[in-house]
Amino acid sequence: MATVENSAKRNAAQLFGAALKTIRKSKGLSQERFGAELGLHRTHVGFLERGLRDPSFSTVYKIAKGLKMSLVELMSYVEEEEVKTSSQK
Repeated sequence: MATVENSAKRNAAQLFGAALKTIRKSKGLSQERFGAELGLHRTHVGFLERGLRDPSFSTVYKIAKGLKMSLVELMSYVEEEEVKTSSQK
């Protein structure tokens, strides 16, 4: 049985992943190319985008820099995903 804490953590990872996928695709980058630019394996990028991995802060920082945006900008995309998700319920 999942606890509220585990559910919130999983939800946060899914929101981050959805935002990451949206931004990456808007920049015309494949998972493979994006991962190579960041020093991450393509499968790790895929796990992040599907919300199956909870990224460390250093990975989030690396992703923001790789997308040429600030952490605040990246998190604003995550918040937008949360709004979209909650309005669909």
